[in-house]
Amino acid sequence: MASIFDAHDDGSYDGLAPADCDPEREHREHAAYWSRVHYVEDELTLAAEPREAACNTRAASFALDAIRRYAFDRAGPRLLPCHRDELLVLLMRAKDNIGWSLIWRNVPSDDRAVDAAIEAAAAMIALWGEVEPWKDRPADLLADVRDRARWLQNELHNASLELSIRERQRARTISAVERIKAHALGGNHAA
Repeated sequence: MASIFDAHDDGSYDGLAPADCDPEREHREHAAYWSRVHYVEDELTLAAEPREAACNTRAASFALDAIRRYAFDRAGPRLLPCHRDELLVLLMRAKDNIGWSLIWRNVPSDDRAVDAAIEAAAAMIALWGEVEPWKDRPADLLADVRDRARWLQNELHNASLELSIRERQRARTISAVERIKAHALGGNHAA
């Protein structure tokens, strides 16, 4: 399909968009592309920042889910090389936080499993940038990449859930202690 930006070096340009040009479709595709890129950028940036563990694990899990979906979306927009490189840098910045998120949970795996999963996520970012990443690769290799990254996403999701549960437990404990203190102090003042 022709674009309104196609060059007409032969002098045949009449000032009108080509008949098969659809600027609205192009706008939708452009908006979908940027929406995907910015979402993953934002989540990886959050995952890399030194903040509370729950935020890091949640963001990393969300980023990995999006990367997997976008990399294997045959109809979706492909990642430009500059954005691919940017996302790879962000993933590497988040790597330490991702590793720590799993260490505190005592995930029964070694560093090699986490490293392999990070490499799989990086491979998915690279695949997202290719026009037909599934064309010349064995299906079982693509399945391994997808599943390694999915394992990491699941572990991060579980870590996020566990942190949320602990935060609610802590809040309930604080609330119970405050009620006991208020009751005890209130009881002493009445006497």
